[in-house]
Formats: sequence, structure tokens, C-alpha cells
Amino acid sequence: MPHRGADIPAECVERDFARPYEPHPAVEQAWAGIYREADGELYSLAVALNELDHGSVVWNQS
Repeated sequence: MPHRGADIPAECVERDFARPYEPHPAVEQAWAGIYREADGELYSLAVALNELDHGSVVWNQS
């Protein structure tokens, strides 16, 4: 299933979000491609998500 040019398998998109996330190589490849591009709104989203994750970790450790 293409999402912004990335071929993400349906089982990753249409999964039960109540269950823990399990990494999938196609999703990891999509994110790696976004970082390789290093520009555009998807790259900005990736950076913002990483900052949010980092802030969450820091907050949980305090």
C-alpha cells in the first residue's frame, strides 16, 4: 500500500493499534529513505517525532 511513495504493507497500516508495535523491515526502509532525503515535510516530521520521543524519555526518567 503506497503512502507518500513508500510501499508499506497493509498489515502494518491496518493493524490492531491496541497491541504492541512490532517492527517491520518495510517500515524501517521507508523511514531510512526519508532520512536519506534530508529535506521536505516528511523529514521535518521525522525530526519532530524523534524530538518528541527524546522528550518523552527524558520526562519519564525524571
